[in-house]
This record gives sequence, structure tokens and C-alpha cells, in this order.
Amino acid sequence: MYKVKHGLAPPYIADLFVVTNSQYYLRNSDFTIPRFRTVTYAKHSLTYLGPVIWSKLDKFIRSSESLDIFKQRIKLGNFTSLLDNTCKDWFFLCNN
Repeated sequence: MYKVKHGLAPPYIADLFVVTNSQYYLRNSDFTIPRFRTVTYAKHSLTYLGPVIWSKLDKFIRSSESLDIFKQRIKLGNFTSLLDNTCKDWFFLCNN
């Protein structure tokens, strides 16, 4: 998501997400979280989980000046608080 926000991601990945451009300061408003009609499959997709997890990151991490600093801050972070029910299911599926 850092690469998408700063224009470093390939176009086929960047096209999956909608970057929010607002003149107002809104908390966690970097990306638009898509709405889906089906909950079963949609909330496990990259287009949904990417912006949701990005918005749950600490502002200190999200506002990193460079990709290297972002990677350093990610490695030092404790992300157990980010795992809600949706993310735990996805994390379980990926690690088994």
C-alpha cells in the first residue's frame, strides 16, 4: 500500500485501489474501502484488506519518508492488534 500511495507500484496493482484525494483532513483516508454485496468472498480480497489494514497502521509508520524507512518501521512494529476476525481468518489460511 505504501508503494501504491507513492506511485512506486506497477500499474496493474495500482489500478486495484482508489486513492482518496480530499481537501479535508479525514482520519485514515488514504484509500477508499470498497463496498461489496457479498461478504463471504469480498472481505477476503486484496482490494478490501489492503486499505483496511493500511488504515489500521500507526500514522508514524504510514507517514514514512522513504520505502527503506517504512520497511524498518514495519519490522519493528507489533501487529497483533491489527488482526481482527477477518484478518485472522485470512492469516490462518495463508499460513496453513
